[in-house]
This record gives sequence, structure tokens and C-alpha cells, in this order.
Amino acid sequence: MNERIKELEKLATEVEHSHGAFGEYEKHYRLNTEKFAELIVKECAELFADQKYMILNPHEPFANERVRALKEHDKDTVKKIKKHFGVTE
Repeated sequence: MNERIKELEKLATEVEHSHGAFGEYEKHYRLNTEKFAELIVKECAELFADQKYMILNPHEPFANERVRALKEHDKDTVKKIKKHFGVTE
């Protein structure tokens, strides 16, 4: 497992407190699998959205318009990814 997955796992881990049979204080850790999956989907969608577009020839006609169109397309794709997995903002 890579370090980022481990970080997301920590973020999705919840601490539960309880008292044991003899009144002692106990701490339990539980991975919230729904939150873990949501964090992974959000991270993937954001990575996709953060791609940089490089134009080899910035003097090419309509280069900036093409980049804007690609970015708008990416925003739609990110929304579709999140919707597919039921992830809200």
C-alpha cells in the first residue's frame, strides 16, 4: 500500500470509546469503509481535474479555446465520476 492510501485510511479511521467489564477505559479503532471509499474517489477525481494542459505551439490558432473546452469537459467528467460513486462535495 502506498503512503497516500495509508494517509486516507487514517483519515477514515474512527475512534470509539467504551468502558470495559471492569470499568476500565477502552479505545477501539474502526475503519469507516464508506468514508475511505469516498476519500479515494474524491482524490481520483481531483487528480483528474488537476491535469495540466500543455500546448506545444501556443501560437496555434484557437489553442486557448481548445484548452478551455478540454477543462470544461474534464469538469463534467469529474462530476460524472463522483455521481457514479454517490460522492457529494
